[in-house]
Amino acid sequence: MLRRAKDLLGFAIRAKDDDLGKVHDFYFDDQTWAIRYLVVDVGSWLFGRRVLVAASVLGAPEGEAKVIPVQLTKEQVEHSPDIDLDKPVERQHEIALSSHYGWPMYWSGDPMLYGMTGGMDALSIAEQQAVENATAAPDRQGDPNLHSVDKVTSYSVHATDGDIGYVSDFILDEEAWVIRYILFNTHDWLPGKRVLVAPTLVEQLDWEEAKLHVKTTRERIQESPAYDPTMPLNDGPLNGANEHQANETQIYQSDTL
Repeated sequence: MLRRAKDLLGFAIRAKDDDLGKVHDFYFDDQTWAIRYLVVDVGSWLFGRRVLVAASVLGAPEGEAKVIPVQLTKEQVEHSPDIDLDKPVERQHEIALSSHYGWPMYWSGDPMLYGMTGGMDALSIAEQQAVENATAAPDRQGDPNLHSVDKVTSYSVHATDGDIGYVSDFILDEEAWVIRYILFNTHDWLPGKRVLVAPTLVEQLDWEEAKLHVKTTRERIQESPAYDPTMPLNDGPLNGANEHQANETQIYQSDTL
């Protein structure tokens, strides 16, 4: 099912033995557009901390109950590494999380680690290599490919011939936990619209300038086919025959979304 990221904010995160807190944000990888972590606001029970939960342990969201189940216990989260999420997430932080939970390290490129079939010995070897890679460039601030949905929302959008709006939201596939479309707001450019753009059109995410660069023109965005926001995303124009059209045009637009 496709759902706007903003619609998932505030969903309860339900561990095996208790509720952990509520969805506060998402971190995604701009190379694959996969959601890597949910940021969970755990509230007062853990001194107001926010923690990262890997997408690999998430169950299917329960829309009516506004709950996302996770394959964790409250004790595991309580003793997880304390990460200051007001700063960029460092690779060392991700390594610490992988070590604590036994999560696969997605950045290693080793398919053995995804299913953990190599056991903890394989993980330890990969950890050592990851530490060496992470510390090889001490001047780098955080993982350059890991981005916060909350921070990227409001990034300005730059087409090949100039600025064309800003990022308003993301459309997530909550089964695969991947970003399928990005919602742009072009109301500062007449005639103002909101448009859905496939991530394949993104050329660069520039966190220093807070800008998203796309490989298309302003005119193409403004003249893209209409997207009807009144239809459910999983049953509407982004599926079936129109999904093929989306792959061809990569852009949808709406005046009312």
